[in-house]
Amino acid sequence: MYLNFPPDQPRAVQGVLDLRDWDFASERPISLKGEWEFYPSQFLARHSGTDTGLQGQTETSKKIVQVPGHWKSYLTSEKNSSFGYGTYRLRVLVNPDRHQPYEIRVHRIVSASELYVNGRLMGQAGYPDVNAEQTKAISVPYSAVFTADSGEIDIVIHAANYYNGVSAGMVDPVKFGSQQAVNRAVEFSVGTQVVVILILSLHIIYALIFFFLGVRQKSLIYFALLMMSAIFTIVLDDDRLLLQWMPLEYEWHRKLVSISFLGASVFLFQYVRHLFPDFVVFRASRWYLVAACISLILNLSTSALYPAINLFKVLVVLFPFLIIPGLFFQKTLKDDPDVVFLCLGAISIMLNMLWGIIKGNSSMELGYYPLDMIATVIALASYWFRRYFRASTQTALLAEKLKKTDKLKDDFLVNTSHELRNPLHGILSIAQSVLDSGSISDNNSRENMKLLISVGRRMSLMLNDLIDLNRLKEGRIQLQVANVQVQTVASGVLDMIRFLTEGKPVRLVNQIPGNLPGVMADEHRLIQILFNLLHNAVKYTPEGDIVVKAQAKAGKVFIMVSDTGVGMDKETQLRIFQPYEQGSAGMEGGGFGLGLSICKQLVELHGGTIEVSSTPGKGTTFTFSLPLTDPSRLPSGNVSVLASSDSVTRLETAVSVSELPAVAAKPKSRQRKEHASWPSTMIR
Repeated sequence: MYLNFPPDQPRAVQGVLDLRDWDFASERPISLKGEWEFYPSQFLARHSGTDTGLQGQTETSKKIVQVPGHWKSYLTSEKNSSFGYGTYRLRVLVNPDRHQPYEIRVHRIVSASELYVNGRLMGQAGYPDVNAEQTKAISVPYSAVFTADSGEIDIVIHAANYYNGVSAGMVDPVKFGSQQAVNRAVEFSVGTQVVVILILSLHIIYALIFFFLGVRQKSLIYFALLMMSAIFTIVLDDDRLLLQWMPLEYEWHRKLVSISFLGASVFLFQYVRHLFPDFVVFRASRWYLVAACISLILNLSTSALYPAINLFKVLVVLFPFLIIPGLFFQKTLKDDPDVVFLCLGAISIMLNMLWGIIKGNSSMELGYYPLDMIATVIALASYWFRRYFRASTQTALLAEKLKKTDKLKDDFLVNTSHELRNPLHGILSIAQSVLDSGSISDNNSRENMKLLISVGRRMSLMLNDLIDLNRLKEGRIQLQVANVQVQTVASGVLDMIRFLTEGKPVRLVNQIPGNLPGVMADEHRLIQILFNLLHNAVKYTPEGDIVVKAQAKAGKVFIMVSDTGVGMDKETQLRIFQPYEQGSAGMEGGGFGLGLSICKQLVELHGGTIEVSSTPGKGTTFTFSLPLTDPSRLPSGNVSVLASSDSVTRLETAVSVSELPAVAAKPKSRQRKEHASWPSTMIR
């Protein structure tokens, strides 16, 4: 604030200001304060038109007035009107120096003015006239540069006001000094305003980016609108940057200023209301918004500022800025220490608005003061960063806790699976032995025993799924890669799956060509992949065809499993390969939802990919790829292709199909192989 205050300086006396001892080269600009000559209802510097012949009457009509100040008390004899026109005059005494450029800066004269220096028109804002209809009111700062050939500078300012009923005349002091000093002061003021505008604009961009990136909180929109209103209060006030770029008549300028302050108040109110909806005062928010709408209508409709209307509009603007800091302070003491930053920000922006209102309605000499708006932005940013860092820290702690909990869950499931699987296999072996011994003669009892074995094998497969998933997650599954013929493996898996289609009008079709090249794969895991995909297709195909196809292309074999079942939507397709994901409810089969996840990981372990395409009500196609056989990668002695019958035998041994009817008891050497995972209840 000190940088904006003028230095100690002489004051004008009886219309004369003596600056002959003033060091213009080293001093800042001075304010032309003090006693000016004032000529009501006269334009001294004009020598044509309606004012011709007034020169002889000037001495009798001259008044000595204090500048800055309103002319309401001395413009007319009635002393109660701000409407009219007149002339201000000041003679400045300086040392003659034709090489010293001087500059005058006229900041604000309500509501139209023109500047004459030594009888020459040097600048104007609008056009003042004796008639309201001819007056063009524009209140914008302007400057004039000149030299003083003699030791006297005669400054004459014409002013006219027919719009502002509260204040008029030279309500702000005129700046005078060397051209360099005045330009430096103007550049400092304009520069600080531009810096603040840029800072606020960046926060608008950030808020909108956060909103459109997915954080759809209305508080972000209201914050952006609050910052935008603050920008308008800056570009419409002080140096009136907007009017420099886009000249507006005084009436519209006044309306926009009022609307921008009103907008800042309303959007601050709405921003805090959505940020902290539990504040009791916001229960009456509807009444405040109604008052704000009335104020907006008054701003747009009234052509002059009447005291009662002006008071109402000022109260509407001040209401949020007066109550919100108190609410923030209360919440800070109560339960949220971080809100102290919002409290400081609200106080800063409140002070900014208060100074704006005071400056706009008084003659206080105070230039643009940027620190309150900068303090507001810093306080709001501090609040967000504190909340963000705290949330990030809590998220990191929760993530670490979730990892540990997830590991404990996996260990528990694996240990439980191992503990349950061994006695379960003993139960299955005993039940199979009893069934094969022929000691049960009753058909119902035999069917019940078969059902017991089927349910037991289903449970065994589910337990194997859990163990396999954990092994894949820890990377403990090692592939035994060899040359595998897809035709043989697919034929064997289809033979076993065929039992699952009994009682359903479903046809299994093998369309793999006989000349398809072999693939580099772990045969056991390829069986597991195909079984899961085909079993999945059977569960979700009430009737129709399930087809297995394959083709070689670009060094890979692409294997497709298609069905004409219920299909799935896009959302389901995005999540079916995730562990523990279940698809359509109400379909047959249960399970943990691990089969497709295991398939995906096994395919990727082979260096391939798996994809799904589906249409609800029309069917689904799973396509996975495996690399073609590379003879150089085959282990020695392992290049032979298994015979068809041997392959089928291995399939029957590895799968432990739960849904199959009673099968012959296996020798112990083959029972060991049932430790492989064969998810039979995968859901999509």
